[in-house]
Amino acid sequence: MELTILMPCLNEENTIEGCVRQAVSFLHDYHIDGEVLVIDNGSTDASAKRALHAGAKVLSCDRKGYGNALGFGLKHSAGKYVIMADCDCSYSFEELQPFLFIEMRLQLFRCQKSHIRNVLMRVLVDRWYRIPR
Repeated sequence: MELTILMPCLNEENTIEGCVRQAVSFLHDYHIDGEVLVIDNGSTDASAKRALHAGAKVLSCDRKGYGNALGFGLKHSAGKYVIMADCDCSYSFEELQPFLFIEMRLQLFRCQKSHIRNVLMRVLVDRWYRIPR
């Protein structure tokens, strides 16, 4: 799995369903093999139920606190990469798209760098040994 969108949650029943749907749509629209993981941190409302209904994987973290929920989520995430977001729709998932291609760009750069290095080495060897073209 490529990406986990991790959302810690505490009593967010009014916003969580829409937020999870946005995250699920983002994964679907960009053909990303990923999951939306909601970590319920002791909600007393219907947050977990609504997140599950919207398409998220929901786990409960017994240790209270935002940091504990994030740590718990990181341990249980299946994605190669993890993006964290809040459940109040304060983040636009459309703005994440450029970050997803960082690894691909780095691989392309490494490939180009390797190719350039090979070409430079060939030129240097040709000139050093005066190999005609």
